[in-house]
Amino acid sequence: MIESTEPIHEWFGLTYFNYAVLQRSILQSMSLDWQRKFVALLEEVDEAVWDLEEMPFKYMVQGRDIEGKFVHDPYADYQRGRRKIKLRKANEGNSGSC
Repeated sequence: MIESTEPIHEWFGLTYFNYAVLQRSILQSMSLDWQRKFVALLEEVDEAVWDLEEMPFKYMVQGRDIEGKFVHDPYADYQRGRRKIKLRKANEGNSGSC
């Protein structure tokens, strides 16, 4: 956990990134307890800031290699919640196998 008065700013570091894109299969591979906490925080942001249905545009994410060419994303199909990604750190309490 970052102990700071600007933890989001410091998490992004000295990058020019304005968005954090999170892969759905990785998120659903986390423990059930972690997923519930994450969803509660997303709901809190949604209630505090905007209604996504009112946005006049939608976002699309596509992978690119180091040269800027589009590449195939092997995780683009999240398999309706059935895909689980093997995580580096043991993920106890996960309802699925990694």
